[in-house]
Amino acid sequence: MTGLVADLDIVRAEPAGEGPLWCSVPETALPAFANGLVRVSVPSGATALARLTTHAGGDRIRVDRSLRVTLRCKVGDRVTVVPARGVGGAPIGESVAEVTVAAAGDLAALLEAGLEERLGKHLHSTGVPLTAGAVLHVDLLPGLGTTICRVTELAGTEGLAGPNTAVRVRFGTDLRFTDVSQRVTFADVGGLPAVLAAAREIVELPIASPWAYRQLGVNPIRGVIFHGAPGTGKTFVARAVANELNARTFQINGADVAGRMASEAQDALRRVFHEAQHHTPSIVIIDEVDALAPAREHLGSQKDSKIVSQLLTMMDGMHGSEGMVVIGTTNRIEAIDPALRRPGRFERELRFTLPDARGRLEILDVQSRDMPLTPAAAAALPAVADRTGGFAGADLVAVCREAALRTLRGAGVAGGPPPVDAEHLLGALEQVEPAALRGVARFAARPRWSGLAGMTALKDELRRGVELSRSHPHLLELMELPASTLLLLYGPSGNGKSTLAAGLAAEVGVHLVHVRGPELFSKWLGESESALRRAFTVAHQVAPSVIVLDQLEVIAPRTVAENDPAAARMREQLFAELDAIAAGGDVWVVATADDLDAVDPAVLRGGRFDRRVEVGPPDAADREAIARRFLGGTAEYLDADLDQAVGAVVAATDGASRAAVRGCCERAKLAALGRHLDAGAWAGSRSASTTSASQGSWNRRRRDEGGRHGPATTDGEATRAGGGGVQRAVRPRDGRAGRA
Repeated sequence: MTGLVADLDIVRAEPAGEGPLWCSVPETALPAFANGLVRVSVPSGATALARLTTHAGGDRIRVDRSLRVTLRCKVGDRVTVVPARGVGGAPIGESVAEVTVAAAGDLAALLEAGLEERLGKHLHSTGVPLTAGAVLHVDLLPGLGTTICRVTELAGTEGLAGPNTAVRVRFGTDLRFTDVSQRVTFADVGGLPAVLAAAREIVELPIASPWAYRQLGVNPIRGVIFHGAPGTGKTFVARAVANELNARTFQINGADVAGRMASEAQDALRRVFHEAQHHTPSIVIIDEVDALAPAREHLGSQKDSKIVSQLLTMMDGMHGSEGMVVIGTTNRIEAIDPALRRPGRFERELRFTLPDARGRLEILDVQSRDMPLTPAAAAALPAVADRTGGFAGADLVAVCREAALRTLRGAGVAGGPPPVDAEHLLGALEQVEPAALRGVARFAARPRWSGLAGMTALKDELRRGVELSRSHPHLLELMELPASTLLLLYGPSGNGKSTLAAGLAAEVGVHLVHVRGPELFSKWLGESESALRRAFTVAHQVAPSVIVLDQLEVIAPRTVAENDPAAARMREQLFAELDAIAAGGDVWVVATADDLDAVDPAVLRGGRFDRRVEVGPPDAADREAIARRFLGGTAEYLDADLDQAVGAVVAATDGASRAAVRGCCERAKLAALGRHLDAGAWAGSRSASTTSASQGSWNRRRRDEGGRHGPATTDGEATRAGGGGVQRAVRPRDGRAGRA
């Protein structure tokens, strides 16, 4: 029987319209087959029917994930494909009279919704070939997503389901699908092509072909460390490598072992390594290796030193074992004992970085392949990938999960939830933030320029500077200009410098890292500069991003006391971080300072904060915009016309700060509301009895507020004069007394 023997290739996405269990061969091999069904087998003896498709180029065979799980094959296996024939060489047709499938999830509640009938129609319409033991990834109900099923019994011969084929769905706790649903393979890894190729090169050859090293007279690589930010897929890739190589996997949780008594921890390490050496090929995965083997010079007990020494001994004892590799994972590689990182132990280190836009799209494709997506949602995936800069793989998984939860909140689970729409995916971005940004000092609510009235020219200048260096770097290179990544906003307090700087991140669509100068300082040695360094590290991880350094004169003062070495170290750390930022990248630093003369001149030199913008008190046009912003919502309750009230504010706040103008408007509205309550005409959403009971306390509070907001809260004589004039301008009208 004519057939084809070739290596198995990896495929992540199934062709549109294809159901489960298909096999694709190169177009050049098509004459060896009759279009239809083929029988695919692997050296282990597993076999299954599959539908035949073709692809252009290459000499490898491609199969879908259902067939890979059914045959328990991996990338690189030798796969045999032959035309499928029935008894006596007859073609295989619709010969299945009844099929029983076991569902991985408990879908018994959906049987009344015609589950079995729908599954029978699906199997017949898609032409899925049925073999005992075959694993199917199918859509049982609209909106339910992909469900894993396994064919357990067939009445008749293997073949295709016909229009009259009876389908029975079984549910039971004795059915184990952990090997199906939780078996991680290379097809489940997205966004890490370079790391995945390097991991295969480092791990696969010592496991699959240890004899090659003997012929070359060298020892194989024994250990590799996967390091990078949390959520970038270190443990995930380690498990995928182990599964693809069909190696025995032994996993050690570093924190669990380190928390035991020294003798127990040493015994556990010896036991795992001895088991792995006697069951090769094997892979030992040490998760959070930094907790198990921290740098010994920083350890405070003899117990921890013994555990590190035991691990070093076990790594050295692997030289007599072939087909064994140790993979360590950590997000703090600098904390690992240096003795472990020398050749012969963990001699190779693979860094897992955050994925780029293309990698994020791959991850979203993998994570959403089992989700029911509307056409609009599928088309929105590239936009989601573009808007999730700085997201790790785990963050993108959280985005998909949040989108699914939004679907459930809107429709519930009765009859199956509807498909995930584009608005669910885009709405999930507002809820999920990158894990790297959690715990960083941030604004309570992310500021936006829409809440900052006026300042149009300044906003345009800031936006243009960031967009130029971000979207048109070739123009800067053509003009031999450096990218403008450092900017200082200075001027009197209360004029919106911090809001302006933080709102820049939202305007250009990048992440925000907020650093408040006084909060950086700590009484512990080294913690102050460590906090600053950590903020810049996070900004680089989630790039593109904007760092807002509030109160630069506190972080880098012009004068530093001789008895304050912490301030000197903080200043030097800031210099180092700014010089690294100025060298290029997708991180912009916007600092604010109330007093420019109080800032260290070294920070203001060329190459650092040489680009400075003064943010002074608002002019008449800006004051008018601010007044309309805060008085416009109460225009129908004003005793005077809105234009008259705004004019009074503008005239009364000449030379005042933006905060003082806003405070003037708020005090005026508060006084008007107090007079409204004094008139006893409050008939809003609260009951009259409740209002009457609280009116006395309100009046006392208003009198107290008026006393406090006199000269102590105004900005100059003009603002104090505006208190009464503006308040008279916003007296409620009698005809509006019943509205609030």
